[in-house]
Amino acid sequence: MKLSTKSIQKLWCYAFVLGMVLSSCGGAKNNENNDSTKAADTTKNTSQSEGESSTITRETNTTKDAPSNEEVTMCFEAPGLTIVTTNFKIKGDQVTGTHILRTPKSDTELYANFSFKGTKKGNTIDGMMTLISSNNLFGIGKPSKMSWVIEGDELVDPGKKDDIGGRQKKINCAEGTLFELKPQKAETEDAFSGKYNLSGTINGKLKIKMYIETSKGDEPGTTAYKGWYYYESQGADKKIELKGVVPGAGIMDGEVQEFTNGKHSGSFMISAGTDLSQGLNCEWTDVAKKKALSVSLKLDSKM
Repeated sequence: MKLSTKSIQKLWCYAFVLGMVLSSCGGAKNNENNDSTKAADTTKNTSQSEGESSTITRETNTTKDAPSNEEVTMCFEAPGLTIVTTNFKIKGDQVTGTHILRTPKSDTELYANFSFKGTKKGNTIDGMMTLISSNNLFGIGKPSKMSWVIEGDELVDPGKKDDIGGRQKKINCAEGTLFELKPQKAETEDAFSGKYNLSGTINGKLKIKMYIETSKGDEPGTTAYKGWYYYESQGADKKIELKGVVPGAGIMDGEVQEFTNGKHSGSFMISAGTDLSQGLNCEWTDVAKKKALSVSLKLDSKM
């Protein structure tokens, strides 16, 4: 069939229009694919960015909140007649150290040394103290609760701010500072318990024989005395009973009373912390304490 020129022109126009339509549809589809890909990539990148940021934040907070593993030492002291010293080693929130009280200027040197173990939270240190050694060995190994607050350059006992050692000033930790104490063997039998035979004089001329048994007293840090003595001129069947209490340390004498036929007839005033293994030097007084005679006894034997 032979087409006219006019028919060919119409077919060409239809083909051109159809091509334009098809081209337009394909382009839109391609654009949608391109936009979708970009959106997916953006979402993925945003998600990764947020995740990475969250991880970094968590790591930063963990590092900030975690206690330091570096060991730190702190030393405090309160001067006075009784010197109070506290030394700490702090690692993270764990605290160990020593708490020491000493009175070197008394007639008998007094001291009490404690070990400490506890925790630190903020400026507060809480824990347990254990008595490691003391001048009278009383209470060795006994634990007790303790709490301090660090206020500026002071270590404060909140309940006893005005007591001895209630406020301790921060000092430099010197070389050889004690941060740990080894337990002292509490040889309580030697410190409190014994049986002693003594002999000597009252007033330099009245010869006597004395027997004393010692034991731990009812009051902390005291030694109980009981026994007898007699004048050599009167014989051993004229024993005079003795009983009383002597402090293990301090400034007060102990009073060991004598009883003749059950009646208080005088007293031996014995210095605190007396060691009978070294003999006994003291004063005898009458009941009214108006008359005093010197007593000098040497140890014959310890049983």
